[in-house]
Amino acid sequence: MLQTWLHALPFLLGAGFLTWLVSVQLRNVTIVDTLWSLMFVIAAFSYA
Repeated sequence: MLQTWLHALPFLLGAGFLTWLVSVQLRNVTIVDTLWSLMFVIAAFSYA
């Protein structure tokens, strides 16, 4: 179980970091809220 979670972690961290950079550039943190659903999709694809 831990191995599966660790496999998805780099993808999730990358998506979170890139979205954070975009939100800082745009000065709009509401873009981060939309990332939550996308992170579930990224995790599902990496688990499959």
